[in-house]
Amino acid sequence: MNRSIKLQAILIYFISLSTCFGQNIKFKPGEIWPDNNGKHINVHGGGILHYNDIYYWYGEFKVEDKPGKRVSAGVRVYASKDLYNWKDGGVVLNTIKTDSLSEITSGCILERPKVIFNRKTGKFVMWFHLELKNKGYDAARAGVAMADNPFGPFSYIRSFRPNAGTWPINVQPFHKKQIGSTIKDKYCGGFGCLPAHPDSLNILGRDFEGGQMSRDMNLFVDDNDKAYLISASEENSTTHVYFTISQ
Repeated sequence: MNRSIKLQAILIYFISLSTCFGQNIKFKPGEIWPDNNGKHINVHGGGILHYNDIYYWYGEFKVEDKPGKRVSAGVRVYASKDLYNWKDGGVVLNTIKTDSLSEITSGCILERPKVIFNRKTGKFVMWFHLELKNKGYDAARAGVAMADNPFGPFSYIRSFRPNAGTWPINVQPFHKKQIGSTIKDKYCGGFGCLPAHPDSLNILGRDFEGGQMSRDMNLFVDDNDKAYLISASEENSTTHVYFTISQ
């Protein structure tokens, strides 16, 4: 074998290694999707931010609390230039193990994290669905955290229910009717429950003072840099759109 053939063989060998270990060239639904360390990507309920030609994939970081039970340990990020191959950027927002009074203490439910870039402030803003520890899905709050760069760390700011004391722009008079907590006896809104039409429940009026429920959510930034929070509300019976919140 002459020298040129040897070099060609070596080149093909290294190309094959590169393809097998960490260089994905296509999506493979249903199969393990490894990161740059060969570990399965761990970002549930996530969203992708495209910033400076890099894709950042944020999602719930799940760990095994006990056999067969996985819980939220915070938010993790991965980075990619091609959407096929992802580099692990680590946990950018941790749940708090040392402060049982924190809203994001270990045992809380932190879901659907999404991140946008605020051009006006130069900050990266994270929004997520937050359920307080031992409260089931009754809290239904929107949580906010911020960072100076896409890899964080993100600093937790606060959580709240949007639009406390404010009616939506398309509210109807019958929506404003106040109802008691007995609604929960007829409709639970959690796992195993089906949404009901909000017009028959007057949930909007029920939650007017404390703010509307915010569960599964997403973010959208328009061409004019105005940002919108979109979330399931009123016991998952409606979708609310909130604007001029973070931008």
